[in-house]
Amino acid sequence: MSPETTDLPLTLSADHYHRPAPEIPGAIALIEDAQVGVNLAMLQTGALQIAIDSQAVKPGDKLLVFIDEQLVLVSLVERPCNGEPIVRNIPAKCVPDGIISLSYRVNVEQSAPLKVLVKTELPGGVDPKPEAPGHFLLTPPQLTPTTLDGGQAETVRIAPYPGMRHNDVVMLKCGNWTLPHNVTAHEVGQPLTFTLSPEMVASNGDGAIVLYYTISDAVGNRATDHSLGLAVMIQTGSATPVAPTVSGVDQQNALYLSQLGSQTVTVSLDTRAFTAGDRFTLVWSGVDRTGGIKLFTQEQILERQTTLEFSVANNTIQELAGGSARLFFTRTDAKGGEQQLPSREILIVGNTRRVSATEASPQQAPGEFAAGGS
Repeated sequence: MSPETTDLPLTLSADHYHRPAPEIPGAIALIEDAQVGVNLAMLQTGALQIAIDSQAVKPGDKLLVFIDEQLVLVSLVERPCNGEPIVRNIPAKCVPDGIISLSYRVNVEQSAPLKVLVKTELPGGVDPKPEAPGHFLLTPPQLTPTTLDGGQAETVRIAPYPGMRHNDVVMLKCGNWTLPHNVTAHEVGQPLTFTLSPEMVASNGDGAIVLYYTISDAVGNRATDHSLGLAVMIQTGSATPVAPTVSGVDQQNALYLSQLGSQTVTVSLDTRAFTAGDRFTLVWSGVDRTGGIKLFTQEQILERQTTLEFSVANNTIQELAGGSARLFFTRTDAKGGEQQLPSREILIVGNTRRVSATEASPQQAPGEFAAGGS
């Protein structure tokens, strides 16, 4: 079935628009060079949903939806709208990447256009090793040396990455600090530079951290995983910090959920240098793949053991799939004095949702069909 055509011009002056612009539910607002943005997730159902003002629309009216000057959807109104927006689905295959102009007609009445930035390419591209810790194409942050004393500022560099674009947001994770950077137009294709102040380094306390970064773009697409990590030791004194031991963690500071299964994780602390009656609190600060913070604490009082063991529940680990966890102990002695012990950071490697090549297409509304054939 082919849509009927009209002899009306597709481009009108603002004075000739008789209907308001369409809306896109869930679209990203405040997009540079466009009014709204559309990302990959919004098209993964197989269609882009739009909402049309139903004022003065009645059963039997014909809706024609255009992208730029291309007719992409024809739909008949089959029932009274009762003031509710008219929701329709444009097939995803009809929605190109880039800046598009979305408009519609109700019979012969033309709407104002909606300027939309469509971007379905993910920052970093497709990870060739999705089961490994970190996105294989997002190289580790660069820092020399990798043992820091907190005595001076440190410079971290991040190499250009596949799909790098203006207005990407790169978030560098450094222990308990997260440093955001908005990519400018002249930085595209160039290394990015971050500065770690002495205060940032020292505030993490002694111990091991993993530097890594995440990337999102202007319309809310995220890289499928964080970058590869760089192990860094913070040592403000002469003694090498002794970090907690975490069961199941390999030499790359990675904990694989596929190997963990339904087991708990054990965090062990050597207590031979401490005194019976000391109170130890495990602080487990997790970051999930979207940047959400998950905090967990557990407390024990030392009796005569040479090692204290703390158990972290499996669901606490699972909710950090694709993220990381920084953990340390605080010690409180009999007089109430507190001491933060050396920290450790681990990467949680799990089966986070990956981009699917095909998704089920939504049902079209009655009387609705896509224009332009296959």
